[in-house]
Amino acid sequence: MLACYVWGFYPADVTITWMKNGQLVPSHSNKEKTAQPNGDWTYQTVSYLALTPSYGDVYTCVVQHSGTSEPIRGDWTPGLSPIQTVKVSVSAATLGLGFIIFCVGFFRWRKSHSSSYTPLPGSTYPEGRH
Repeated sequence: MLACYVWGFYPADVTITWMKNGQLVPSHSNKEKTAQPNGDWTYQTVSYLALTPSYGDVYTCVVQHSGTSEPIRGDWTPGLSPIQTVKVSVSAATLGLGFIIFCVGFFRWRKSHSSSYTPLPGSTYPEGRH
């Protein structure tokens, strides 16, 4: 579900529409709440668009208000932004490297503390039992 938050406008009349890939989304697909006062003589509202996003689609929230000469548009595309992709990649690489270092350290520790039998040098066996 996408949400388009609009705040700081006066008067309270505002129209919010949604577009998908430049095409108007039918109004039955979205839910717009009545504008609520902020307490400073301005208003706020939100419009929700229920959908299942598809990779490559562009969703646009279009806000029309008498205080602006042209509509205000906000675009959203499914997926990670380039900076989010870098953050996820660095995090995954760090986690993987940490796991490898942990495994190597654990197996070295385990090997050094193994309780395998090592015979002492010399003749310490009882007579007749070699």
